[in-house]
Amino acid sequence: MKHLIIVFIFFTSLNSIFSQEQFNISGIVSTQNKEVITIGDVLLISKIDNKIIKYTFINNGKFHLEKVKKGNYFLKVNSLGYFEISKEIKLESNQHLKLEFIEKNNILSEVEITASKKVIENKNGNIIINVAKTRLSKESNTLDLLSKLPRIQIASNKSSIEVIGKGNPLIYIGHQRISIDDLNNLSVSQIEKIEIINNPSSKYEAEGRSLLLITLKKEIQDGMKISVTETTSFKKHFNNYLNASTNFKHQKARFNLNISFNNLKIWESNSADYQIPYKGISSDYLVVAKTNRKQAIIQGSFSYQFNKNNHLSVNSNLRTQKEPFTINTITNINSDIINTKSFNDGNRYFSTSNINYIKSLNNSNEFFFGAQYTFYDQRITNSITNKFNVTPITTTINRLQKFNINTYTLKSNYTKKLKKKKTLEIGASYTNTSTNSTINTFTNTIKQNYYFTEKNKAAYIQYSNNLSTLKYSLGLRFENNETDGKYSKNSNIIFKKNSTDFFPKLNIAYAINKKKTISLNYSKNITRPNYSSTTSTSAFINPFLEFRGNLHLTPSITNEVSIRYQFNKNSINFNYYHKQNPIFYSFHYDENNNKTLIYPTNLVHEKGVNLEVNIPKKYKLWSSSNTISFHLNTINDTRALNTSLSPYLYYYSNHQFKINKSSSFAFDFWGLTNRKEGIFTRESIFVLNASLHKKLFNSLDFTVSFNDIFNTMEFRETYSLQKLNVKNVFFTDANEIAFSLKYSFGKINKINNTNKNINRNMNRIR
Repeated sequence: MKHLIIVFIFFTSLNSIFSQEQFNISGIVSTQNKEVITIGDVLLISKIDNKIIKYTFINNGKFHLEKVKKGNYFLKVNSLGYFEISKEIKLESNQHLKLEFIEKNNILSEVEITASKKVIENKNGNIIINVAKTRLSKESNTLDLLSKLPRIQIASNKSSIEVIGKGNPLIYIGHQRISIDDLNNLSVSQIEKIEIINNPSSKYEAEGRSLLLITLKKEIQDGMKISVTETTSFKKHFNNYLNASTNFKHQKARFNLNISFNNLKIWESNSADYQIPYKGISSDYLVVAKTNRKQAIIQGSFSYQFNKNNHLSVNSNLRTQKEPFTINTITNINSDIINTKSFNDGNRYFSTSNINYIKSLNNSNEFFFGAQYTFYDQRITNSITNKFNVTPITTTINRLQKFNINTYTLKSNYTKKLKKKKTLEIGASYTNTSTNSTINTFTNTIKQNYYFTEKNKAAYIQYSNNLSTLKYSLGLRFENNETDGKYSKNSNIIFKKNSTDFFPKLNIAYAINKKKTISLNYSKNITRPNYSSTTSTSAFINPFLEFRGNLHLTPSITNEVSIRYQFNKNSINFNYYHKQNPIFYSFHYDENNNKTLIYPTNLVHEKGVNLEVNIPKKYKLWSSSNTISFHLNTINDTRALNTSLSPYLYYYSNHQFKINKSSSFAFDFWGLTNRKEGIFTRESIFVLNASLHKKLFNSLDFTVSFNDIFNTMEFRETYSLQKLNVKNVFFTDANEIAFSLKYSFGKINKINNTNKNINRNMNRIR
């Protein structure tokens, strides 16, 4: 409670934000011979303190800076091979400029402009996180980076991502979808910014109530740039991350290569206390898993700009890891104590490759086509020993489990700019996925194969219009999904479904004035089960308890309405949603085999409302971003004995302090209060992180990070069903001190295109 009081005091003490007039600056840039400048940088710098206020780049001879506050500025425009244009601007109205570059014979040496960069911004109700050249760029891996962001929750086993109030998001790089495995392959040094979008349009798959849009760095000049990063992390065990990145560009061709070697020791733990009253069974267990993971990640890309209207890119990345691990479990069941030791040898391989082509038909139309293939393979050899203390019996189980996924996707989009700020977008995609899971139990000479296939055909149309003070977009997505599953290639199908669904989207935004906007959103979405959830593989805990997949999971359908009020850089969001057949993990008792199973299952429904407020603040060398949201959710199950509801609070606050030109300090905290959501009762949580960054030399950066400082990141929940009473605790290994050194040399400049993944099922591959 004391943490909550501190947070309330902090939020209520924030100063009110003063309104200021805002104007636009646009311009046309050419040479003295009237040739169009195709590439360059535009900087708007405050005349008072020489800080960078806005940045953009020249695109086909034009640039545009929006919503600039009234005041006095320096405008600096640069392009390789020309003298810099510097112009003083007194901004009291919208300005349109015509600028001419003067060619020079000698290339200017590199000039570094130092300015404080805001880490988190709020724009149109969405959250923009700037990663490049901020303290977030020093994180050891992408998932650790995401865990520091507002509203983002990473699962304790780092197998899934959740946005508070929105569930699992879509994850995209540019136009195309990636998976959490791709995130594990992505180096933090490649990321420019991340945007958390609340209501993605029909252009994106219907599975997303929210979207993480990742923008990669777009800067490199002719020549080579190399960066090497070494991060040492101390959690419960020692972890080491080593990454080398090389970028090479020559005229129209660009090549990128990232190689990482990680030596990790992963600690995971879960505890549960459950009773089965009508059977007189009372049990509790504590399971601890330790993994020695040696991991190699290789990512390479090549792109070629034929001309300003044609671009081809190819990208491929793979991750291979060998992960021997042990699982030790102590179980008390009635009067017996069982010691379970599981020795496992695991191997995992993930690879994805794609090719993309973008063609600009004219200044207003663009065509995109992409193809992608993804392969995932996991193999685990288990040797499990159970020792019963009361009845001195020792049993041993030996088995081999295999699971693989093959999926390919074809996708095309066409965007047409109509007259009077109208835009029409159409697109189609096709995805084919097959999985195969095998369990070979050597002790009983039992072998089981399960095959699952899925075909998805989709098409969408999106129309948007800008009527000055009124902006709106209408979208409709069609998806046909066909699935079937069987235990062998020649056996009868035991699971088959063919469904066609339509997913409408609506967004209306009305500008009350230049500083205030109100908008309304409606969307219908679908959540399909992860592929690993719809298999027959299992994780052995003890002779009476086992984690399993569920072959008969069905998708969840969500209808959602939200209203947003944006004033200056602040926003207030109200949201209501209703989800049918939500998927949750829960306990089930198998009477035939006298065993308790934990597996994902469809509950009846989930519905809720939430109110969210976003408040950014800045004063001199201090900048801050703050989010607070109130939630009231209910989750219902026909087996529930009783349900209860109580509202809860989520809060997040991020602070950055610029100590001097080469040093900065930052800290953030977030938390959840106690909450009751129908059948689930969950306890509060509070987490504090901090970091200190120092630039030692021009090419050497040092960062020390402190994560989960109070070691409080534990997830506790209880629920009661007709035949079960359960108390769960999921422990995390988030308490960490990490030291990072980054050495780089070379120069960077702007590049126009990046390669992107298009597989629509990427976040289900796990």
